[in-house]
Amino acid sequence: MSTNDVYMQLVESHERTWGTEQYPGRPSLIDLLHRPVVAFWSGDDKANKGRFTVSVHDQIEELNDILLNMVVAGKVTPSSNRRLSRIFVNHKPVRVQGVRLIVSEPG
Repeated sequence: MSTNDVYMQLVESHERTWGTEQYPGRPSLIDLLHRPVVAFWSGDDKANKGRFTVSVHDQIEELNDILLNMVVAGKVTPSSNRRLSRIFVNHKPVRVQGVRLIVSEPG
């Protein structure tokens, strides 16, 4: 199975499980097929049906900002189960290899 097949299976599964239901920021099928960066998230399904949500981006750096805000602003809490599950760039899987935190004294 090619990586593109895996990506398409995830997109099809997302579309089938959500159907006509919406969630904030839900991308269209056209976005899922044509935007360069697509992230799959677990834990966002408020109906607790185990469905994943998806976000689309034009650049991978947009995910840097989201993940940094989740860590620094404390948006990952016991009451929020949102976790990054998979990232695809141009329909090919990529993975996070590390996180870099730069700190300085208040000025």
